[in-house]
Amino acid sequence: MDRLLENISPELKLLLIAANPNHYSSHIQWLDLDWHRVEELVDWHQTQALLYREIRSRPEIPAKFMQSMQSDATATAVGNMILAKESDRLMKLLHDNGVDAFLMKGALWATLYYEEIGLREFGDIDFFINRPDVDKSVVVMDKAGYIADKYRAYLLSDPIRSNLYFTTDYQLPLEAKITQLIKSVELQWQVSYPRLAFSLDWSDLMACPEEHLIAGKTIRVPRAENQFLMMIVHHVGIEELDKLKYGMDLVMLLRKVGDALDWDYIFSKSREKGFFRLVTMGLQVARMLDKRITFPVSVHSKIENVENSEFIMSALKHWEDTRHKPLTKSWRIVLHQLKYRDRWTDRWHILKAHGRYITQFNLLYHKARWYLR
Repeated sequence: MDRLLENISPELKLLLIAANPNHYSSHIQWLDLDWHRVEELVDWHQTQALLYREIRSRPEIPAKFMQSMQSDATATAVGNMILAKESDRLMKLLHDNGVDAFLMKGALWATLYYEEIGLREFGDIDFFINRPDVDKSVVVMDKAGYIADKYRAYLLSDPIRSNLYFTTDYQLPLEAKITQLIKSVELQWQVSYPRLAFSLDWSDLMACPEEHLIAGKTIRVPRAENQFLMMIVHHVGIEELDKLKYGMDLVMLLRKVGDALDWDYIFSKSREKGFFRLVTMGLQVARMLDKRITFPVSVHSKIENVENSEFIMSALKHWEDTRHKPLTKSWRIVLHQLKYRDRWTDRWHILKAHGRYITQFNLLYHKARWYLR
């Protein structure tokens, strides 16, 4: 795996210090660094706070760059504290109104797996809602000050379209009515689009939940194995590990709880749902980033026996070049599933589901009408 890192730029190597300082810092030619490019890369990868923690005492770093990094890290920490406080308020409102929900993604992962909440950048608040409670959760969020953005509000304004939206989509982004401090609150009821056939629902995720004491309050969330699977679905299956931030989530989780994970469960569940290969991709990238991560022999053999160098080289290219963000990533995501999901039956199921989706003329017409207006 080391050979894949041989030809990366000095600037990207600097960013990798966040994963393993002792390993990568010895490979950097500090005088060759283009600090403007470093700043562009770290903005794209959203790892400012992690990198700042590791390089802040190094004399080779230009003062102007260090000041910029310190400012970004401070802003991230303050922003995360605001988001965490609001997450707590909204979670209480959901529970008080009888909504089955748990906090997910950024705010939770920063708290559970990073040493400090300010070390992981996240820009919104995400909740996973038990599907029967989604309508109720929208009402609660409205009273709390969050409403659907204009695009979703348009789609949801008609009962038939609304039903089609909640059947074919997996999340509802909400925006604040007043404050601009919170970018968005997202309500999810699936881990991804149903037509991508990941099929991890509330009953899967909340089987054997864990309780954690956070800021003096006990919260119930999916156990670490399911947190890992959610990372794999989103970071590897949807985002294709386009950013170092996603790889670092895997690294941080594995550092914190990797030794205690039930790997038999992870492998059996991912095989059942048809994304075991995505699991091997995520684990290989995490191991590439931080050689200190170890696995039991039985786990190691299962991971290394899967050839994923093409995917990893593609991810590294995107880490170097940053990836163009299209208006919609739908087609790109579908191609990724067809290439890397486990079985032909999984791929055929995805194709059939998309075939059914494109027959939803009422919904698709109004989606197109909105974008072409």
